[in-house]
Amino acid sequence: MKKTSTLAFALILACSLLTSCLKSESGAAGAPAPQKSPQAAAGITLKFAHFSNEMHPIHTGALEFAKNVREKTNGEVAVEVYPNKELGSPMELLEQVSLGNIDFNTGTLSDMGRYSYRFYAVQTPFIFENYGHAHKVLDSAEFAAWVRPDMDKNNFHGLGFWEYGFRNTTTNGKVINSPADLKGVKIRVPKVAQLEECFAALGAVTEKIDYNELYLAMKQGVADGQENPVGVIKADKLYEVQNQLAITNHMYESVLLIMNSGSWNKLSDAQKKIIEQEGRACGDKVRGIVINSEKSDIEDLKKFGMNVTYPDLNAFKSMMKSAYTNIAKVCGQENIDTIVKLAGSAK
Repeated sequence: MKKTSTLAFALILACSLLTSCLKSESGAAGAPAPQKSPQAAAGITLKFAHFSNEMHPIHTGALEFAKNVREKTNGEVAVEVYPNKELGSPMELLEQVSLGNIDFNTGTLSDMGRYSYRFYAVQTPFIFENYGHAHKVLDSAEFAAWVRPDMDKNNFHGLGFWEYGFRNTTTNGKVINSPADLKGVKIRVPKVAQLEECFAALGAVTEKIDYNELYLAMKQGVADGQENPVGVIKADKLYEVQNQLAITNHMYESVLLIMNSGSWNKLSDAQKKIIEQEGRACGDKVRGIVINSEKSDIEDLKKFGMNVTYPDLNAFKSMMKSAYTNIAKVCGQENIDTIVKLAGSAK
């Protein structure tokens, strides 16, 4: 009897040890082991979610950022990257950063405008002459001080502007050489007042279509055209359903790398310094990729069958008076005045 009890106890102990081992390997009995960031057990894991697909320079920059932060913090900070709206729509991602459920996001000026009309004002059509001009304004201490109060109110900590690009116009079968060519043309725009007012002032009919539905809408002729940076037009294969590209550069679109303020405050001073440095460095890399690839992207779009035109932009800008008036009604004349002043001093 004693031998039997001893044997039973040994079997129970063995099963207990085996179960314990299985739990330690899988995290819980029967549950799969985590696949991302094995370094996280010894430090901090942060989520970086963005809306761009895996082919876009923003994703390249996000991967570089994650890699460099992990290496330079010696594995203390692991960054997991979730591209292509994997964790939600662009606005949902921003909201999740504000709430602290996601740590990093690259929010467009358009989407950031939902939290601060000052970002909306930055997208006043035709106020930036080129990339260098836009960067000089957005990277200035004056601009940072201007938007910081609204950032703080929404638990956003800014880590530097990356790049999305100047927006250009595509159509299917309609060549655009002047504003007159847009009269009556149905152009899809996102739900952004600046773009709606810009194309309305040019005589176009604006159509609000969700971006996820854009390709099909173009294919079915629900709208005649749309507008986006050339990198997006190429990456998302819009050339398959649009055969005309007009380099209108009507609005500059950038993305701001933001971090949840609570997540930021949990970091050590050394970790904050590394993340700030890498935010700027990777942003510069994304800017370089977008700007340097724009010319080659246009050449590729030509090869894919697009006809490319270069209209006189002064003719377009001269028609913006009503657009500026209506945009000011949305974001405030004082904000328009401030960004125009900053843009003027940066020329």
